[in-house]
Amino acid sequence: MDKFEKIGLFLYGIGEPMAGCELTDAEAIAWVQQIFPGKPYCLVRKWRWMDLEAPESVRQEIEGSGAALAVIFADTVVLDSRWRFSPGSWVRSTYLVSYTEGGLFETANTVYVLMGDGCRKTAEIDTVFSIF
Repeated sequence: MDKFEKIGLFLYGIGEPMAGCELTDAEAIAWVQQIFPGKPYCLVRKWRWMDLEAPESVRQEIEGSGAALAVIFADTVVLDSRWRFSPGSWVRSTYLVSYTEGGLFETANTVYVLMGDGCRKTAEIDTVFSIF
Protein backbone atom coordinates (compact mmCIF):
# COMPACT_ATOMS: atom_id res chain seq x y z
CA MET A 1 0.00 0.00 0.00
CA ASP A 2 1.45 3.39 -0.94
CA LYS A 3 1.54 6.54 1.19
CA PHE A 4 -1.60 8.07 -0.38
CA GLU A 5 -3.66 4.91 0.17
CA LYS A 6 -2.60 4.87 3.82
CA ILE A 7 -3.59 8.52 4.23
CA GLY A 8 -6.94 7.82 2.55
CA LEU A 9 -7.65 4.96 4.94
CA PHE A 10 -6.65 7.11 7.90
CA LEU A 11 -8.93 9.96 6.87
CA TYR A 12 -11.88 8.13 5.30
CA GLY A 13 -11.65 4.44 6.19
CA ILE A 14 -14.14 2.81 8.49
CA GLY A 15 -13.12 2.44 12.10
CA GLU A 16 -14.60 0.75 15.13
CA PRO A 17 -17.53 2.89 16.34
CA MET A 18 -16.91 4.50 19.71
CA ALA A 19 -19.26 6.55 21.87
CA GLY A 20 -18.13 9.88 23.21
CA CYS A 21 -19.65 12.50 25.47
CA GLU A 22 -23.42 12.88 25.14
CA LEU A 23 -23.69 16.01 27.30
CA THR A 24 -24.52 19.47 25.99
CA ASP A 25 -21.52 21.73 25.39
CA ALA A 26 -22.20 23.63 28.64
CA GLU A 27 -22.57 20.39 30.64
CA ALA A 28 -19.38 18.99 29.09
CA ILE A 29 -17.45 22.13 30.06
CA ALA A 30 -18.66 21.88 33.66
CA TRP A 31 -17.75 18.16 33.73
CA VAL A 32 -14.21 18.58 32.38
CA GLN A 33 -13.58 21.52 34.72
CA GLN A 34 -14.73 19.40 37.67
CA ILE A 35 -12.54 16.39 36.77
CA PHE A 36 -9.48 18.41 35.61
CA PRO A 37 -9.68 21.79 37.37
CA GLY A 38 -7.41 24.40 35.81
CA LYS A 39 -6.28 22.21 32.91
CA PRO A 40 -6.88 23.50 29.37
CA TYR A 41 -9.59 21.62 27.49
CA CYS A 42 -10.88 21.37 23.94
CA LEU A 43 -14.34 20.16 22.89
CA VAL A 44 -14.20 18.33 19.54
CA ARG A 45 -16.61 16.60 17.16
CA LYS A 46 -16.09 14.26 14.18
CA TRP A 47 -13.18 12.66 15.98
CA ARG A 48 -11.00 9.59 15.47
CA TRP A 49 -9.06 7.84 18.22
CA MET A 50 -5.87 6.69 16.51
CA ASP A 51 -3.86 3.83 17.97
CA LEU A 52 -0.41 4.26 16.47
CA GLU A 53 1.90 1.59 15.15
CA ALA A 54 5.53 2.58 15.63
CA PRO A 55 8.99 1.04 15.73
CA GLU A 56 9.90 -0.49 19.09
CA SER A 57 12.40 2.28 19.89
CA VAL A 58 9.71 4.96 19.41
CA ARG A 59 7.19 2.93 21.42
CA GLN A 60 9.65 2.58 24.32
CA GLU A 61 10.45 6.30 24.30
CA ILE A 62 6.79 7.37 24.36
CA GLU A 63 5.67 4.79 26.89
CA GLY A 64 8.75 5.56 29.01
CA SER A 65 7.52 9.16 29.29
CA GLY A 66 4.21 7.95 30.75
CA ALA A 67 2.17 8.33 27.57
CA ALA A 68 0.52 5.84 25.25
CA LEU A 69 0.72 5.55 21.48
CA ALA A 70 -2.70 7.04 20.82
CA VAL A 71 -3.80 10.46 19.58
CA ILE A 72 -7.06 12.16 18.71
CA PHE A 73 -7.64 13.58 15.26
CA ALA A 74 -10.78 15.72 15.11
CA ASP A 75 -12.29 17.44 12.10
CA THR A 76 -14.16 20.03 14.15
CA VAL A 77 -13.08 22.06 17.16
CA VAL A 78 -16.16 23.23 19.07
CA LEU A 79 -14.37 25.25 21.74
CA ASP A 80 -10.81 25.51 22.97
CA SER A 81 -10.53 26.96 26.48
CA ARG A 82 -7.27 28.75 25.64
CA TRP A 83 -8.32 29.83 22.10
CA ARG A 84 -5.37 27.99 20.53
CA PHE A 85 -7.66 26.43 17.92
CA SER A 86 -10.46 28.29 16.14
CA PRO A 87 -14.00 26.87 16.27
CA GLY A 88 -14.58 24.79 13.15
CA SER A 89 -10.90 24.03 12.57
CA TRP A 90 -9.27 20.60 12.84
CA VAL A 91 -6.90 19.44 15.56
CA ARG A 92 -4.54 16.56 16.27
CA SER A 93 -3.64 15.89 19.88
CA THR A 94 -0.38 14.82 21.37
CA TYR A 95 -0.11 11.39 23.02
CA LEU A 96 -2.65 9.96 25.43
CA VAL A 97 -1.87 10.22 29.15
CA SER A 98 -5.24 9.04 30.51
CA TYR A 99 -8.79 8.36 29.41
CA THR A 100 -11.91 8.94 31.47
CA GLU A 101 -14.91 6.87 30.40
CA GLY A 102 -17.49 9.04 28.71
CA GLY A 103 -15.10 10.94 26.48
CA LEU A 104 -12.21 12.69 28.26
CA PHE A 105 -8.93 12.07 26.42
CA GLU A 106 -6.12 13.63 28.46
CA THR A 107 -2.74 14.58 27.01
CA ALA A 108 0.16 16.25 28.82
CA ASN A 109 -1.23 19.73 28.11
CA THR A 110 -4.93 19.41 27.24
CA VAL A 111 -8.06 17.38 27.89
CA TYR A 112 -9.99 16.67 24.70
CA VAL A 113 -13.72 16.22 25.27
CA LEU A 114 -14.85 13.78 22.58
CA MET A 115 -18.35 15.04 21.78
CA GLY A 116 -20.81 12.62 20.18
CA ASP A 117 -19.85 9.44 18.40
CA GLY A 118 -16.48 8.85 16.81
CA CYS A 119 -14.38 5.88 15.84
CA ARG A 120 -11.20 4.10 16.76
CA LYS A 121 -8.62 3.16 14.15
CA THR A 122 -5.04 1.96 13.88
CA ALA A 123 -2.48 3.65 11.63
CA GLU A 124 1.26 3.94 11.26
CA ILE A 125 2.71 6.84 13.20
CA ASP A 126 4.37 8.25 10.08
CA THR A 127 1.03 8.34 8.24
CA VAL A 128 -0.76 10.23 11.01
CA PHE A 129 2.00 12.79 11.47
CA SER A 130 2.71 13.26 7.76
CA ILE A 131 -0.55 14.82 6.66
CA PHE A 132 -0.73 17.97 8.76
